[in-house]
Amino acid sequence: AAQRVVRVTWAGVPTWEARDGGVAAPDAAARAAVAGLGAAPPGSPRLRRALILRETRIGGALVDLAAADRLVEVVRLSSGRLPEGCRAERCEVVELGGRGLLPKPVAGLRLVVVGRGRLTSDVPFGSGIDRAGLSPELQAATGYHQPPQPPLLVAGDLAGLAAVPELAPIYRSVAWIAPLPAAAAHPWSVNGFLRAAAQARGGLEAQSALFGLDAPVEALAEAQATSLAAGRRLLLVGGQAAALLLAFALLAAAGLRREAEATRQRLLWSGARPWQGLLLAASEAAGIAVAGAAAGWGVGVGVVALLAQAAGSPPGAVVAHGVAAGGGLAVAGSAAAVAALLLLVTLRAPEARVGSLAVTPLDVAALGALVAVAFGLARGGTGVAELAGGAGRGEGGLVALLPGLAAFAGAVLCGRLLAPGLRLLERRVRAAGPAVRLAALSLARAPGRSAVTVGVLVAGVGFGLFALAYRSTLDHHLAAEARQQVPADYVLTEDLARLVPPQAVVSPAQLRRLAVGVSAEPVLRVYGDVNGVGPTAVATVLGLSPSRLGRLAPLLHTGPDPALRGIDLPVGGAELTVPVAVSGDPVRIDVTVLTRAGLFVRLPLGVAGPGAVLRSRLPAEARAGRIVALGLELPTRGRRRGSPGAAAPVELARGTLRLGAPTVDGRVLAGRFAGWIAIGDASARGGRVSYSVGNELATFLRAAQATDGRRLPLLVTPRLARLAAAGGTLVVRLGDQQLTGRVVGTLPRFPGVDGDAAVADEATLATALNAAAPGTGVPGEIWVTGPAGLEPALRAAPLDLLALASRRAVEHELRAEPAARGTLVALSSAGLVGLLLALLALGSALAADLRDERGELFDLEAQGFGPRRLRAHLRLRALLVAGVGLAGGCALAAALGALVVRTVAATAGARAPQPPLALSLAWPELVGAAVGFALLAAALVWLALAGTFRRAAPGRVVEEGA
Repeated sequence: AAQRVVRVTWAGVPTWEARDGGVAAPDAAARAAVAGLGAAPPGSPRLRRALILRETRIGGALVDLAAADRLVEVVRLSSGRLPEGCRAERCEVVELGGRGLLPKPVAGLRLVVVGRGRLTSDVPFGSGIDRAGLSPELQAATGYHQPPQPPLLVAGDLAGLAAVPELAPIYRSVAWIAPLPAAAAHPWSVNGFLRAAAQARGGLEAQSALFGLDAPVEALAEAQATSLAAGRRLLLVGGQAAALLLAFALLAAAGLRREAEATRQRLLWSGARPWQGLLLAASEAAGIAVAGAAAGWGVGVGVVALLAQAAGSPPGAVVAHGVAAGGGLAVAGSAAAVAALLLLVTLRAPEARVGSLAVTPLDVAALGALVAVAFGLARGGTGVAELAGGAGRGEGGLVALLPGLAAFAGAVLCGRLLAPGLRLLERRVRAAGPAVRLAALSLARAPGRSAVTVGVLVAGVGFGLFALAYRSTLDHHLAAEARQQVPADYVLTEDLARLVPPQAVVSPAQLRRLAVGVSAEPVLRVYGDVNGVGPTAVATVLGLSPSRLGRLAPLLHTGPDPALRGIDLPVGGAELTVPVAVSGDPVRIDVTVLTRAGLFVRLPLGVAGPGAVLRSRLPAEARAGRIVALGLELPTRGRRRGSPGAAAPVELARGTLRLGAPTVDGRVLAGRFAGWIAIGDASARGGRVSYSVGNELATFLRAAQATDGRRLPLLVTPRLARLAAAGGTLVVRLGDQQLTGRVVGTLPRFPGVDGDAAVADEATLATALNAAAPGTGVPGEIWVTGPAGLEPALRAAPLDLLALASRRAVEHELRAEPAARGTLVALSSAGLVGLLLALLALGSALAADLRDERGELFDLEAQGFGPRRLRAHLRLRALLVAGVGLAGGCALAAALGALVVRTVAATAGARAPQPPLALSLAWPELVGAAVGFALLAAALVWLALAGTFRRAAPGRVVEEGA
């Protein structure tokens, strides 16, 4: 909601503004700017004003003081009532969160709290107002501290609060907010609104530098680009529809060819000249094409208007800027011209012969279409950027033409293959019954019209099945997109507004107890750089548990137990004691404890001198933990020798020390510091540690770990594998650390990672990182697998302190996007229309056969074929043609699906596909559509011939077998 508004802001001090000679009335200028954008005309109740004075000290207390219009719409009260008037002697406010003292009455302003509640919208004051704070326990457990936010006190009388003299010298921010006008969000008006917003912003800033204007210009521009890409991608359906309409024109021409030829001969016998016959044929073709195109355009206008009305858009404007605009009229005119030309060529063009092969203009056109498709494939794919901005370079036209050209070529090819196939069939069925032999023979002797019918069926069935297959591909990819963005059903991560690690809130074991069938695994994610010969590759390194890795776990989890080693602390210990003997400069020592929650706590032991005994109180979270490191530092950080400002070396503390047996509450612990490894400016041998500690390099002692001297097994993406050195060694720089891995396999991509990824065993990776720098290998995510009903529990306290990503919610959002929803609906509709048009073509061809073959059918009747055999003969012919068309359509749909997926890289929502788009067929849907078409075709043929040959003409032989 905060994005769907236009916001004019004025920030400053009123007295300063008056002295600078700026605008005398910011309210009038702001209202004029908002009205100029069409957001809220003068006097409109949609305009909302808000004023805020942040962190203002009033009456001995620090508060955020604000006011807004119509508080009832954005405040939910928990007690009291909403404020009313605000005057200096009594200003009513409502408290909306925060912590701290409330102001005492002072001379010039008395604030009275009349209610308490919370904000339900961030529209008035923006998203910077966050009233949620952490409990002291969580702050202490995590080591993070967020300063408490002062109370937010909001008045309901903005003008009264702004006029309080006591507040006049205080810096404030005033906002005039109005909802984004619906007219600005149409594809044809976005550019105009963006220009108007830029002009309004410039006009305000010219009046005063304290003005600003915010509008969702980036979101509108992105939505416009998405709609352009989605619309141009739907030209795939347009190209296929154009090919199908051309096929229908061919079918119509084939049905009219015999009659047109007879008409031409009669005209020639009557003395007409050839050009007069050609003119007559051209006039008839043009009349048919123009009438059909005009009727189709009218139907299209009606459908567009109905869809716009259902979508809540203005039908008149949508039609005016779409099919009724110049582009839409040009498409309709082009369709009429092409159809007329095709009709004329099919009716009048003679066949050319290449040897014994007859070559028609359609064959030449199909060959040209194949050449164009090959050129398009060689040219490469078309992405979202090309679809959105490449209309001038031909990308949109290429997308439209490729499927249509491929469909046209496929239809012509199937028609040309029909004749030799029928001749072969006629030879094979000579031993069959009379009806079968006759059907095969009649089709083989005159395959012309049947070839055209097969071509139309191939185009229609191919169009329908391709649309359904492409829809299933895009629909399946929506789920793949959601899996790529959210690698598990739910992902809990640290909320950057609160900085609370997941381990401080909940453990995976506690999550597993939420419901039956819930699994939860910690995940460690770090980012690093890998250098190759070319640019640096940014890699995401993921540490996953063996249960999450599944069958890949044995590749990554090798060798001894990688758990971080150290000295275990007892459950009830209160004080840790470490005897230290130092020879040389004193050094400060602290201890790092790994808690049971998986967090690292750093506890100071003190400054070690000769014969010192260092002690530290163990906080509750450190008890029953594990000592994993001892840090060595200068007694006083940052102290330098020499005069101030002179370039002097950092002071060093040099010496040796011996660490005694650690104890807790007088009990000696089982582990010892002897044998620990020194990292940084120190060396350890036996129980003696030599140190030379400065303030430039971290120096600490730690236990020997299972990962020392080993290369971490990694599964990486192909690009990282190519950057690996000899033996598969891959070095990843993680800030000041260096992680040395060994490539044991490759993955094309990994869910939850956008770019290059390296996957490791979580425990091994955490140990390697914490051995180099304790506390850097802490899992920051928890991947949860569970049912849909688990989400409310994951959003309830205390889990509401974490950020939750839901794969189901992401997939729902992807499917709810207008571009995705419209694309899927359009493809579903196109699939059904294509199959219905194929059925219509079959019925038209059957009716034409009955009309034009009356003489042949009479001869068969005279030779003894009764009504039943005649119907069987025609049914076999029609079903044979339908079967060939169905088979060819299935092959064409498969070819088109592969072609489009390869050449058009765009998701259902018109985004760049991640992961790459792959052909994915919904077999039940496609098989059901093909079987349904076959059944409907059989029913159509049966019903169309059910009433034929019922009554014989006088003198005809009707007895069966006579």
